[in-house]
Amino acid sequence: MKKKNNILKIEHLSVAYGPIKAVKKVNLEVNQGECVALIGANGAGKTSLLKSILGIQKAEKGNIFFLGNDIGRKTTDKIVSLGLCLIPEGHIIFSSMTVLENLQLGAYHNPSDFDENIKRVFNYFPILQERSGQIAGTLSGGEQQMLSMGRALMSKPKLILVDEPSLGLAPKIVTDIFDIILELNREGYSILLAEQNAKKALECSHRCYVMKTGEIAVAGFSRELMDDPKIRQAYLGGS
Repeated sequence: MKKKNNILKIEHLSVAYGPIKAVKKVNLEVNQGECVALIGANGAGKTSLLKSILGIQKAEKGNIFFLGNDIGRKTTDKIVSLGLCLIPEGHIIFSSMTVLENLQLGAYHNPSDFDENIKRVFNYFPILQERSGQIAGTLSGGEQQMLSMGRALMSKPKLILVDEPSLGLAPKIVTDIFDIILELNREGYSILLAEQNAKKALECSHRCYVMKTGEIAVAGFSRELMDDPKIRQAYLGGS
């Protein structure tokens, strides 16, 4: 079997907020075309890890390589321009702007493919096309999450970091969001997904890392972890 190429490689990464060690010597890889899940309880360090990859939170120690390039000391703006994007938790949008204006901002680093990308986004999220002139803050929570995802896709990223996409959403909307994550991965997008809903995360990913108090406690293929009694007990509500 042909070996897959790393799109993201993290080596011995540590992140601290003053005396608090949020991430401790983490090693993690995402291969081209993979969906990799990062699961764990609230406060396990998942968001801190994603923020450090994007340069929002500077790492205390360790290395981060994206497409073979060391990005550990680059600014967030430069990292985004290389083809990496974050869909943050809490469906963060520019609430006073229209849906279309939010999508236009997402295309800041890739304006030349605007027409192609917005067509793709509207294909994923028809409701955004219907409400393109609507003020984004008046959308429902689920629609705001779709807008947050759509805005990220406007940059035509090479790697998508997704942080807690199910947070605060109704079960039906959560299912829709994860269906879209699956479809994005099938189309070739590489994805690193941080999520408390372990069942959904494992179902849509190839491999998984389990974080506990800032460290990687377990790592393996998602299907195998779903059948692991300890993982089922701790994260999937028992056997």
